[in-house]
Amino acid sequence: MNGLYTVKEYFSDGKWDGALSFAQPMYAQNENVNGCATTSEISPWAGLLKDAWPRADAFIRLGWEFNGDWYTWKQAPGDAAAFKSCWIRWHDTVKAVSPDFKLVWNPNNQSSSQDLDVRDFWPGAQYVDAAGPDAYALSDNGGLSGPDKTGPHGDADRVRGSGAFGHRPGL
Repeated sequence: MNGLYTVKEYFSDGKWDGALSFAQPMYAQNENVNGCATTSEISPWAGLLKDAWPRADAFIRLGWEFNGDWYTWKQAPGDAAAFKSCWIRWHDTVKAVSPDFKLVWNPNNQSSSQDLDVRDFWPGAQYVDAAGPDAYALSDNGGLSGPDKTGPHGDADRVRGSGAFGHRPGL
């Protein structure tokens, strides 16, 4: 977790002059959301990020695409409370190191489980600096699915109505 190899190798020391956006799991590969990283693990990570990226315009996609089943940090319908608690721990610890780092709530635009509603995993606007789904070109009966198509379990259109998605003003 603390290596930040890609940040150091490809982006720091003037190699990139744009804002940094990268994805970070909230816990180790052999753990689950109930074993959220501790403050003593998160704080050094955030310090190393600040050292590697002193401009602090980093957007951290924390636990990205948590509602899919393709990553080890996938969430189940009953994980919402633990996910929010873990997110808040990350938020408070990261912001103590650098209030300029931005935490991005970033589900996939469709959930793998029809029983998982991403709105249940929303930690609250006070803990999120930016929010938006990852969306991929999807087939719809052999054609490209339209961006406004409503889906049955957490797709962008259904969630958009909750006010959870979208870039927050002032960012």
